[in-house]
Amino acid sequence: MSTFFQDISGLYKGPQTGTTDGLQQLKVFPGHVLEICLDENSSLYESNRDIGKIRFRDLVREYNKEEKAAVKTAYPLDRSMARYPLPGEEVIIFRAFGETTSPNSTVLANIFFYSFVVSTLHNISYNANPFVGTDKYHIDKKNPFMSYDQAKKRLQSKIKNANAVVDVDNKPKVYKQLQPFEGDFILQGRFGTSIRHTATLPKADNPWKSSGTAGDGLIILRADRDSTNKESDMLTLEDINVDDASIYMCTSQKIELDLACSKYMRSWAATYDIPAHGSAEAADTFQRSVDTSGLWQKAVETDKPADQAFKAPAAAEGGDTPNPPTPPAPNTQTTESN
Repeated sequence: MSTFFQDISGLYKGPQTGTTDGLQQLKVFPGHVLEICLDENSSLYESNRDIGKIRFRDLVREYNKEEKAAVKTAYPLDRSMARYPLPGEEVIIFRAFGETTSPNSTVLANIFFYSFVVSTLHNISYNANPFVGTDKYHIDKKNPFMSYDQAKKRLQSKIKNANAVVDVDNKPKVYKQLQPFEGDFILQGRFGTSIRHTATLPKADNPWKSSGTAGDGLIILRADRDSTNKESDMLTLEDINVDDASIYMCTSQKIELDLACSKYMRSWAATYDIPAHGSAEAADTFQRSVDTSGLWQKAVETDKPADQAFKAPAAAEGGDTPNPPTPPAPNTQTTESN
């Protein structure tokens, strides 16, 4: 048994000088992303299978190699749940058996795959680092006095939408990350989107703790543009009344809502005389009289557009305004004279 664990541990150790390792294709190591293929315009593109492929620097064996000479590439490890890195970020490289070495060959090739963007800056939005496992001289030997800002810009220039991950001062944006609670399973994107699988936890400090039995499940989908560049402001909680968009899938929880509606249209609150307790904009709507016209009912009972079915004809000169025509019954044909 001890021999077994020694063999397993060997998979995660670099080979010693002057030795060969028959299991080398199974080793994992860190890699620094230099570019990524996202469409046919990439220099890495040969076919659609190359979408998501990266060129990387092997941080174990290529620390002293000039960047343009780093030619190793890797594919997404699991395309069903892929997190695509940005140039400058660090990933974990896996070496595994892939396709055959040639069309008629029976010999499998060793293929690199990558997974797990390493949050070196503790930021899910942007973790690019210009000097991972190397120094300025090994980036470009023609420019050994490259500044830190120049090194950053060489990577940012490879990102088509760098302004999505850095602010006007070139500091990394931090789209706020969710405060976790016991047992949470959280999926978070780079740009303020998240899915939290959680539950009622009476001793946790969150808005849904006070209702339901402990362990009653809750799923929250959220999208919000709230970002910062201060680590102290990094964590946040979902707020259905503040977030840009959200969906709550509750079991027994009660989520307090502030009613909000446009003051330019009648709301359900105005129609059904719901007590005013919402936003100031909604409160203006409550001052209007309750809608008793029933036009919303008539509009769905006719096969004509509402503006045609209920538009009264112009009154004759000097005459009284005629009553609006009675809308036709559903699925009936009407003939209009010229």
